[in-house]
Amino acid sequence: NEFGVISDKHGEVTATTNTGKGGLTIDNGSYLIYGLKDGTFDLILAKYGYGNYKRFGIPVINFENTELSGIDTIGKVSTTIITGLSTTFNQTDSTWSVECNVSPVPDVDHPRGIRLFFSKNPYVNATDYEYSPVNKWMATTATGAINGITKANLLMNGFNKGDTVYVVAYGESFYSNVYVDPVSQKKVYPNVNAENPSNVSLLVL
Repeated sequence: NEFGVISDKHGEVTATTNTGKGGLTIDNGSYLIYGLKDGTFDLILAKYGYGNYKRFGIPVINFENTELSGIDTIGKVSTTIITGLSTTFNQTDSTWSVECNVSPVPDVDHPRGIRLFFSKNPYVNATDYEYSPVNKWMATTATGAINGITKANLLMNGFNKGDTVYVVAYGESFYSNVYVDPVSQKKVYPNVNAENPSNVSLLVL
């Protein structure tokens, strides 16, 4: 579920290639796709209410079975809503903090994830961004505070001194089916609450 508890160990997850051929997972969670000719294929795993997972460039050679590993969990799409996003510069250690409101209200047993996206574009969003930190933040109270954002880190990720940097936040589930789009070379975050981004805030490097 959204909080990291595996609630459905098999279920109907659709596995589809870019050719349209596909099938459903079976009781042990595995799946088979028959009838693929030699070539390279892209795979999409999908289930209603969950974030799609994609893997690209999977080879099939001499009609032999191709076994994939590392795909054992897909996470739900988040229902978390982030509002009231603001940034504060901390004079004592020259870092920024990002504060926001989180709903529904989380607690220690039901933490809610916050994913940040940064850009020089004031219309920054989850698909049009320049930098997103590796880690999401897990909030356990109705007010989230993300501390320790350094100038050095932003400078190492495409920004320059004097830039106005815009930031937006999204709710994100505990499990994230992140993958890299082969065209844009950007990470895609299918488990964020894409319909409910926060307001955009800014900081100046």
